[in-house]
Amino acid sequence: LHLSIRRQRQMCIRDSPINEKFDPLFHEALFEVESDEHEPGFVTQVIEVGYAIDKRLIRAAKVGVSSKK
Repeated sequence: LHLSIRRQRQMCIRDSPINEKFDPLFHEALFEVESDEHEPGFVTQVIEVGYAIDKRLIRAAKVGVSSKK
C-alpha cells in the first residue's frame, strides 16, 4: 500500500497555468478580467492550483480568464 501511494505522489503534476491559454478540460473559470495586457481567453489569475496524475485530472485549477475591454 505504501509503495503505490509513494508512486502516485511522484507522478502527481501540479497545474498553475498563469499566462497560458484557458483549457476547459483542465481549468475552471471563476471570473473574467478585462485586460489590455493579455489576449482574450488566457489565464490571468490562479485562485487554486490544479492537480493531475499521469495526465489524468484530479482537480481542475480555479482561474480568472482575460476578456476584451
